[in-house]
Amino acid sequence: MLVIGNISDIIIVLIVGVLLIGGEKNAPQVMRNLGKAYEEFRRRQSEFTAELNKELKSIDDIRNEGNQELIKQISYTPQQQSYSYNNKISQLEEEIKRLQSELERLKKDGNKN
Repeated sequence: MLVIGNISDIIIVLIVGVLLIGGEKNAPQVMRNLGKAYEEFRRRQSEFTAELNKELKSIDDIRNEGNQELIKQISYTPQQQSYSYNNKISQLEEEIKRLQSELERLKKDGNKN
């Protein structure tokens, strides 16, 4: 039973297989092709790793932006909330007064007809 532990074991098995199958005449060419294939594999592997790291970083950036927004919402002080509510209440009171005066005006105009 053949147990292969790491990439160097695989390479050794491939070299022995190439020598057994290809013979001595084609061995240099086959080895060059294997070297090119291995380099291509390593290049693609590093490209994949770089792309994966880029995607993971963008996910972390999105998560951090969400956390910052949540922190901003949580850190909204009660004084700021009170001011905001008081401001809205005063705006609503002004609108009520305006509508009441408009209603009174309409009642007066209606009684004149």
